[in-house]
Amino acid sequence: MNPEKERRLPPELQLRVIQVGAELPNLGGFIVPASRSLRAREVCTISSSTTDNWKAQPAGGCTALDGSLVERAIGAVADLESLNIKEVLGLDPLLFYEQRLARLIYLNLEWTITFSPPSSPFPSAVPFHIPLLRLAVVHFPQSPPAELVISLLSAVEIAAGLEVVAIQAHATRAHLALRNPPYVLKTPLELKLLRLRFDSNSSLLLLPLIPLLGNCYQLKHIFVNRPHNALFAALPRPIYHLTLFGSPTESPSDFQSVTKLLRADHLSLSKLEKLSYFFSNEPALTSGLVELREVCKARGIEFDCAREEVGDVWL
Repeated sequence: MNPEKERRLPPELQLRVIQVGAELPNLGGFIVPASRSLRAREVCTISSSTTDNWKAQPAGGCTALDGSLVERAIGAVADLESLNIKEVLGLDPLLFYEQRLARLIYLNLEWTITFSPPSSPFPSAVPFHIPLLRLAVVHFPQSPPAELVISLLSAVEIAAGLEVVAIQAHATRAHLALRNPPYVLKTPLELKLLRLRFDSNSSLLLLPLIPLLGNCYQLKHIFVNRPHNALFAALPRPIYHLTLFGSPTESPSDFQSVTKLLRADHLSLSKLEKLSYFFSNEPALTSGLVELREVCKARGIEFDCAREEVGDVWL
């Protein structure tokens, strides 16, 4: 081994480390920020060439991996249980329908993935059922195919987090590629918890998700940073807990708009038991906040407004 060069583990040993590290004894482990950051950052080296490319980027940037390389790496790990993919070009969406992923229990697909066109029709379902899914739904021509999004959400038993991102090729027009083909669900979703994060105030980002929301018959708790009225109008049954979150550069709607939301007579909010409002910076006691507290008290809704790190709000 050359002492002047950085030491690298053999690829076979790296893959074994990934396999062992993928074992997740309980769902609560994902609530710990350190465990999430470890899975996202540390297990990323596939070959020496990708390491060299990464080191050559300004400020330690990361070069996107080729989709076929990622597919080969996944295929080399038996009984994979945890899978976190980001910064990949040309990932085959049919990968997630292969039987080798049957033991998967956690999946995170970030918005830095582009998908290649499928080589054959999509199967009816993925081979796994998972308690937790994180998925970036990107409004872009190479976004996750609607068939894949439906299959993944249909496989979730407890909670899903959707990050809705708009990548604008034009200053005035976002590519809403998810409208074609539309989402078509044959069975209701089993989600109990849903986290939605929109990177824009535009309600256009919500439109492709309306058919999905209309099939959430078991939903109990929603986390959202931009509480559009259309979101709650689309839900078919009441939820019991609503969590709103924001940050210094991206705050939720002001207190007055949340008050109007509660007064809008949505079926989905008719039995609301708790409203949680989290900020990175604790808000001042304004008239809008006082009014919101009064509305919650009159309806018997427990109101919790506190300072919280946005990244630590569930997912």
